[in-house]
Amino acid sequence: LTADYFYIKIANPVSTYGGGLIVSQCLAGSAQFCGLIHRAPNTGALFGLTLNDGYVIDINQNTGHITTSGIDFGASYRLNLDQFGAGKFGSVDFNFTGTYTQKFETAAIEGLGTYDCVGLFGPTCLEPQSKWKHEVRMTWNTPWSLSASVNWRYLSPVKLDINSSSPFLAIDGQGFVDTIDGRIPAYSYFDFSMTYRLKDRYTFRAGVNNVFDKDPPVVDANNLGIAGTSGFGNGNTFPGVYDTVGRSVFLGVTADF
Repeated sequence: LTADYFYIKIANPVSTYGGGLIVSQCLAGSAQFCGLIHRAPNTGALFGLTLNDGYVIDINQNTGHITTSGIDFGASYRLNLDQFGAGKFGSVDFNFTGTYTQKFETAAIEGLGTYDCVGLFGPTCLEPQSKWKHEVRMTWNTPWSLSASVNWRYLSPVKLDINSSSPFLAIDGQGFVDTIDGRIPAYSYFDFSMTYRLKDRYTFRAGVNNVFDKDPPVVDANNLGIAGTSGFGNGNTFPGVYDTVGRSVFLGVTADF
């Protein structure tokens, strides 16, 4: 059994404020952020396709800090089946790894305030930051050079940062609520794999990932920019977090000489 506490703080990281954060802070009365906004001269629009349509200055700079903390857990156990009178069937291994994220805090500018993205996703927090995630694998080691395993991958639910009461996250105004995209439920994936060793020279591998062909969550990409082509989102989802391929089968062989 293992439990490791982590605390990481990055001072003055290279980052941007984010267009939504700049607008929300200007609405909150910050002259510093309002100076970064240039409205279109004819329509007053904030965003557009060209500089004549209105724009927000949001360049990379060293500013603020990012702090994260939590606990990593690990556990492993081997169960010999001969304890149950079935020794000829080998053993079963259990392996568990999990992470509890206590906070993922960002300060755009020191002294201005902070926001915490644990359990959230969206235009400011970007890809989903699950409070809890884990993998649990059970492997049957047979005495016939064959092993088979089942793996359970889990991600806890997350909520849309736009719906937050925090002035740093409510970029469409406090009180605005997007019900349709407001929550991504918990996600579980199950994988199956097996290996076979032949004459201590050949190892055959086969398996299926995402056995039940679970689809990724679908959220808005363009209207609110929740999962657009920037901010780690793409194709109305978050391919760096959720399985976008669906069920996949793999085969392989290794030959030792």
